[in-house]
Amino acid sequence: MPDSPHTANRWSPGRFESMMLFRHRMFWKKYGPKIIAGLILLACMAALAARYLSPDRLQIPGDFAVYLRAWERVASGQDPYVAADPSPYKYSPGILGLVSLLPSDPRAAWLWFGAISILSLGASLVIGVRMASWRAVGLLVLGLALSWKGTLETLDYGQLEFLILLIATVAARLYAFWPATAGFLLGLLPGFKLPWILFFLPFVLRALSHREIPYPRNRFFRRLASGYFLAWFFWAAALPSLMFGPERAKALSQSWVRLLQVQPADLYLTDINQSLFSFALRLSGGSAELVLALVLLSSGALLAVLIRRNRKFVPENGTLAWISPWLLFTQLANPLAWRWGSVFAVGAPFGARFSWGWAVVLLLWLAQQTPVVKLLGFEHWTDLHGYGVITLYWLALVFV
Repeated sequence: MPDSPHTANRWSPGRFESMMLFRHRMFWKKYGPKIIAGLILLACMAALAARYLSPDRLQIPGDFAVYLRAWERVASGQDPYVAADPSPYKYSPGILGLVSLLPSDPRAAWLWFGAISILSLGASLVIGVRMASWRAVGLLVLGLALSWKGTLETLDYGQLEFLILLIATVAARLYAFWPATAGFLLGLLPGFKLPWILFFLPFVLRALSHREIPYPRNRFFRRLASGYFLAWFFWAAALPSLMFGPERAKALSQSWVRLLQVQPADLYLTDINQSLFSFALRLSGGSAELVLALVLLSSGALLAVLIRRNRKFVPENGTLAWISPWLLFTQLANPLAWRWGSVFAVGAPFGARFSWGWAVVLLLWLAQQTPVVKLLGFEHWTDLHGYGVITLYWLALVFV
């Protein structure tokens, strides 16, 4: 039986092509940003792997070699905390538990650690950012550009910032519905670097000012706090005791504290340190009263901005949108804040308001590019760090 005119019209070539075009457009509108963002992220990770992990270019970073040396000392019964070392091991004894999981061969250990670091960066962006629009893709590119110097230097030195970023992002993603797990993850951060105890503050403030917690607030705080202090017990006592025995774990912890108490004064004035404290020291010429005033005023202003922004957080923007300013604040508040902390700027554009403040960010970003600083009469992008360029850069990113 021949097709009716209605059926023939519905299945005509022109109508079929229109339907396919419509479906293609809808598919691209829904999944296009995710696909392009994934390709951009994969390209960046591949570029980092080619630069740092390819066999013909592989070099063990200096700070990473410190971790390996510390583990060798512990494994042979020695004290890893040697203040006389040119670059002493300064992390808690529990971190040695992570180092012990790496292969014994230094090159293989760096391959594993470098790969984990690069994957941690990618995982942080996948977990912490929602690629629902082309605007989000543009913000991803901007975030990668803003943090690229920090990304490269984190791998140049073999530092732990990528792991810190991943743990913070996962904790922020889980905290509303899994507060004990989130608290445990947050409690791990001070084991990496003690000043990261400050990063617990935004989660407490957020719980007080938001209505997204699905059960009674008292129960939420109990679970969050129990997870947090369980992690402290894990780092400080459980893991070291399991690895080294209770007596030696206690001795190692005491040695770690002694080392932290004898930090050389020049660490606070070295150009690689870009904390608020070091910036105030340089600006004041060493005046204790002026240093204290500058640090308190700037920290208070930052806290006021961050608390206000905390109340206006939109969950649809992703977790990195609200934790990125707090990551940068914690970096600034750390008396020893190394310049590769710019890696924490990767999520800053997602929670920022686009205003004239971005002109300041752009100028400070350009001041970190060697071709630009050569036009100003300097030889290298690090020559401006004595003026606190990175400190001002982090401050600008918090305020935008």
